[in-house]
Amino acid sequence: MKIISCILTNFVVLLLQGQNNGYHSMLLGEAWSGNSVNTVIFRHHGIVSDEKYQYTAYYRDSTHMIVVRRCLLNDNLDYQTIKGSYQISDSHNAISLGLDSKGFIHIAYNHHRSNLNYRKSIRPYEISNWTKELTMTGFKENKVSYPTFLMNQTDSSLHFIYRNGGSTDGQALLKHYSAGDQKWTDAKSPIISGIEFGKETSNPYWNHPIFDANGKLHLSYVWRIASVKKESVSLVNNVGIDYTYSVDNGNRFYTTKGFRQKLPITMVNTERVWAIPTGTNLINQSSMAIDKQGNPHIVYYSNDENDIPQYMHLWYDGKIWRSCRLSERIDPFELTGHGTLSIPISRPEIVIDTTNNVYVVYRADFTDNKISATVLAPPDYLYEVGNTKVLWPHSVGYA
Repeated sequence: MKIISCILTNFVVLLLQGQNNGYHSMLLGEAWSGNSVNTVIFRHHGIVSDEKYQYTAYYRDSTHMIVVRRCLLNDNLDYQTIKGSYQISDSHNAISLGLDSKGFIHIAYNHHRSNLNYRKSIRPYEISNWTKELTMTGFKENKVSYPTFLMNQTDSSLHFIYRNGGSTDGQALLKHYSAGDQKWTDAKSPIISGIEFGKETSNPYWNHPIFDANGKLHLSYVWRIASVKKESVSLVNNVGIDYTYSVDNGNRFYTTKGFRQKLPITMVNTERVWAIPTGTNLINQSSMAIDKQGNPHIVYYSNDENDIPQYMHLWYDGKIWRSCRLSERIDPFELTGHGTLSIPISRPEIVIDTTNNVYVVYRADFTDNKISATVLAPPDYLYEVGNTKVLWPHSVGYA
């Protein structure tokens, strides 16, 4: 029991209720906490909802995946265990959930350059019975990472984006689901590809992809290219922030100014919306949200002019892209090594309310690793030290 108590901790969901109404938390049960596999930012989605229910999932240990259904009317919780063999020592292997228009729950899990692991519920809105592991189409499903379900609320369609390949030789692939036929089909081309140029390959890492209220799919991303040397240390090398959007569920993509892009998008024909040079600790896989006007906002971190990593907010104001710094850190660090790194600041998450206030959520060395949020007011989103609030009063370590 002593060993188990070191790697299991209570799995809690914070239910945020707006700036004036605060939040409350719900204890779901014991979950694996030996690393951040249950809490990584690239879980899309970690929570999904319909009009009556809310769903989430987590690993209890390497053989038990727990699916939870919460009734939104009374907060009653239902649980179902899916037994298997889960590589939870690698925090890339997170669980992602999707919900189709017929109410079936889709779940993808245990991926890091591995075969697709995918199931769906047997009955709509029910978590008690699941299919065996399924393929979607069978096409390029053998080197899967970062599974992401995308739900377009304007036409109730479900889509699936994932990486096929590795950290320096990957493609972003897209699949579409027909709820009527209960079948997946492949997009005609990869969306973004880093394997077009022989030996000089790369990989796109996207921020949180999102459909806006008008059904436009927004994608922002960085490129991982070959590592660079700083003295005797090899640094993780992400460059630039790029952007594209689609108005037809990912069939055609466009630049910020509306020019159609040839697919797949590569490092040659990509739109670079914010230049960030090599070796500056630019983090991959951060977050993006859309404001009331349909404009994208991206949060990330990279080095400032003194080579200190800082949180940054990048947004499109309808005419130009603008950027503002969100922290005043004084201690340097380097993104170096392989796999999951122990980093003093987390990737930031972003939420935007109906009046275009931006909330940047993170845990960091300067918050004593407590989950905190910084509020930025439109239209200039200027950072002020006093506009940060602790959301969870305990350290969450590297989660």
